Amino acid sequence: GGGAEKKVGGGGAGLGKPLSELEALRLLRNVVDAVVFLHTQNPPIAHRDIRAENVVLCEASSSLSALTHGGSSASGCKLTQFSSCSTLAVCVSTPAAAAAAAEEIARHTVWECRSPEMAEVKPGVRIDQKVDIWGVGCLLALMVTGGPVFPTPVLARQGKLELPRSVSLHVCNLIRDCLAVNPASRPDSWAVAERIAQLLGERFVGPPPAARAYQQPLAPDISSSATVGADS
Repeated sequence: GGGAEKKVGGGGAGLGKPLSELEALRLLRNVVDAVVFLHTQNPPIAHRDIRAENVVLCEASSSLSALTHGGSSASGCKLTQFSSCSTLAVCVSTPAAAAAAAEEIARHTVWECRSPEMAEVKPGVRIDQKVDIWGVGCLLALMVTGGPVFPTPVLARQGKLELPRSVSLHVCNLIRDCLAVNPASRPDSWAVAERIAQLLGERFVGPPPAARAYQQPLAPDISSSATVGADS
């Protein structure tokens, strides 16, 4: 990005003071809009690397770190870093294939943004665009708490989550739903976008039904996983 863009992550694991829920939801809305766009392509595209360092604010001299310390407000943000994107789902059937898939995931992602099914690849468990919903949940938790939701990889794999009482019930529920250990239990990206719109008191116009039905095809083997996009 250019000089007018600051990374949301601010270069550190924690942010300091949390953002207000209103500001966090407004920023997250921009990220989720991008995720909805990716997920409604045919086939759907999984970003696979949604984290604070890959979200930039769209206003000069504003970073999420500055916002949490009383800095100027940001008008919006955008999702970047598309080099880890994939158009194929993975569902391995053997321990050897699971090891190969885990190696490929390790090359393209960092543990802080890996969903449980990515962090511990198991035969029979599908890995697809639902990994991005996990990333969205981690990002929202980071913004409203000021620190990473899972301090260690073990806690992330187990989905052990504790949120402070200062976080509202509605936002807590959204975070917890996004961070469901079972990917099938996580909402779709457009359902997350609709809930954010409701919390912001805005009208939501979702994607057409046909786009919601698209599924990522399974990779025939881990070595043939397709990637799309390039670094922003």
